[in-house]
Amino acid sequence: MTANTSAPATALLGHRQEWTDGDAGRVRCRFSATPSFCNPLGVVQGGMLMAMLELAMKDAVRAARGAAVPGRLLDLQASFLRSAAPGELLCEAAVTRAGRRTAFVSAELRGPDEAVLATATAVLALDADPA
Repeated sequence: MTANTSAPATALLGHRQEWTDGDAGRVRCRFSATPSFCNPLGVVQGGMLMAMLELAMKDAVRAARGAAVPGRLLDLQASFLRSAAPGELLCEAAVTRAGRRTAFVSAELRGPDEAVLATATAVLALDADPA
């Protein structure tokens, strides 16, 4: 499975999937945090980190469903544990529970030293595939 590189946010964040396990609803992605993502303190702005977490969680739902459309975000909760510097960031996401209409997903975003920078959970509405 490859990322939808035609989506502007995907390209902006330097999103690349490393591996996907559709049976388990798990993915590992890398993102490129550029200096333009930084706030005046020189660390990556939290909204950019949330966008990375959201993209990875939607990838996990897409992998689990085998569908092009991952669903609509209903709720997103994030915790920022450490500051993120510009560079390569790793994110792992997994579907924790999926029903007919909603999916619950979690993710961890790590820095180059493997330290957890941020965690997130989300609920997505599972829309029918357009076909």
